[in-house]
Amino acid sequence: MSENLENSLTDNTEAEIETAPEFKETYKNTSKHSYDEVLAFNLYVIKKPRLMILLAGIFIALMGALIVILSVTTNDGFTWIGALIIAVGATFAGIALLFKKLTEKNVKKLQDSSGMISDDTVVNFSFAKDAFTSKTMLKSKKLDEANVDYSNVFKIVEDKDLIYIFISNNQALPLAKDGMSDTSYEEFKLFLKHKMAENGKPFVDYKEKK
Repeated sequence: MSENLENSLTDNTEAEIETAPEFKETYKNTSKHSYDEVLAFNLYVIKKPRLMILLAGIFIALMGALIVILSVTTNDGFTWIGALIIAVGATFAGIALLFKKLTEKNVKKLQDSSGMISDDTVVNFSFAKDAFTSKTMLKSKKLDEANVDYSNVFKIVEDKDLIYIFISNNQALPLAKDGMSDTSYEEFKLFLKHKMAENGKPFVDYKEKK
């Protein structure tokens, strides 16, 4: 991949969209549709609300602890209120910590009931100029097929090993970075960034934790 292609999508400006680099006619990817991939997406979806609930629980518990300390210091008899607030905060924090277990349970239930999530299920993607197709296959049996215009993509989010192509606010297609055929993931990522820029949609880069 040339340096010009590498640097062509640093910003989503109109000039860059008008002078698009030379991309391939199609990009192909094969991704597993197993428990692990579906769970990874669901954990991503709940990550922010789970963190907010956890932080709220910690904050409430700290406020309760402060009330207890002040009540003991002033001997005003409101210690029980502080203890109650601590209990509420602990409940919030407990709910946040249980989210992961509940999500794992729900994905396992979905795996058992849908028939579309297994180690033998793959999704074959083909990305063309204006749209992409996805075919969900269980060995030689086709389970599902979709054709999506890039203009109908809500957003694309990059994670550590997967990218999530959101076709609605809370529904996405997980795609494995290491599933590309005859091209590098880096070039494919630039292609997706360009398509999102063309349609005024966001591409959210993954940021490695330090």
